[in-house]
Amino acid sequence: LLCFPSSTILTTEIFDEFIAASGLDDVIRAGCRKEISLDEVAERFTTAAFPERWLDRLSDLLDHEKRPLVVRSSSVMEDDPEHSFAGIYLSEFLPNRGPLEKRLSELVESIQRVYASTFGRNARAYRKRHHLNWEEEGMAVLVQNMIGSSYSHGWFYPLVGGVAFSRNFYPWSSRLSPEDGIVRLVVGTGTRAVGREYARVFSPRLPGLRPEGIDAATIVRNSQETVDVLDITGAGLVQRQLNQLDNPLLTKICSIVDGDGTISEPFAPVAVLSGEQRLVASFSRLIEGVSLMPFGPLIRQLLEGLEKLFQLPVDVEFALDFSSAQASEAASPLFFLLQARPLGGRPEHSRITIPDTPEDRVLLD
Repeated sequence: LLCFPSSTILTTEIFDEFIAASGLDDVIRAGCRKEISLDEVAERFTTAAFPERWLDRLSDLLDHEKRPLVVRSSSVMEDDPEHSFAGIYLSEFLPNRGPLEKRLSELVESIQRVYASTFGRNARAYRKRHHLNWEEEGMAVLVQNMIGSSYSHGWFYPLVGGVAFSRNFYPWSSRLSPEDGIVRLVVGTGTRAVGREYARVFSPRLPGLRPEGIDAATIVRNSQETVDVLDITGAGLVQRQLNQLDNPLLTKICSIVDGDGTISEPFAPVAVLSGEQRLVASFSRLIEGVSLMPFGPLIRQLLEGLEKLFQLPVDVEFALDFSSAQASEAASPLFFLLQARPLGGRPEHSRITIPDTPEDRVLLD
């Protein structure tokens, strides 16, 4: 059940070679010193020539890789356990369709945009806030096949995407501890599982204990409505409403909301909704049982195993494949581990020493 996407790594040495060969060192310094705009820095990155010998290697990759691709950042500082650069640098999704020359051009442009994000506004602000030296940063790039299937409207996506953390810094119940961890699930790519987007949030230890409570109206109000999917006709990653997907497999992971607001589970694997009914991304059968797959035990074992391996709390990104040929052959959804890294520390959770204050300096006891 546990799988990994096909992955190609462009190391930081390739990044350094690209910078040197394109004469971008002075451009980077000028941008970091605010002598030129960051938009100009990004433009210089994306229009620079990529080293010829690596173009040949990327062409060889695309010669046999015809699936949609994800170009992910993997910088030196990004995996620093003291700081979390999650969401700071760029990831790009590519349909990988058409002639080889077109696909190679699109891949190289994506790699260069990821390189440029090393010195973008978000990265610069984050490094400045944490007193990090931009000269110590370097960018590696991870090229992976995108997990998912092609569905109606020319949209490609995994049925389920998500992120999981082996530490929950904000337990919402006294029945939970930070060590129980936390998972965020969404329909579509995991890009909607990070930040403040609506997602199904749960603890692997008590998956039925919702942070939003048990009120049906509150559950519906805090459920995902916008889904990120890859438009393989060329529009890239696009946002669509859940009810636009027209995907019968959604009944495996969604609940039904009746006209009166009642939430129920579909009776059949492919349910036919009435005019007053709609789907809500609940994932209840996936996380509270094992009829679809042993998702709960798998995510718990994965977080525990990776934490032992890293000797640190971990942060993972994953996708579930329900309908590919590989999943059909396995007769079960497949869990793909996309990324794993140390969970960035939070300064607000550092141990604080309370000083021994003389009584004459105490205002309120």
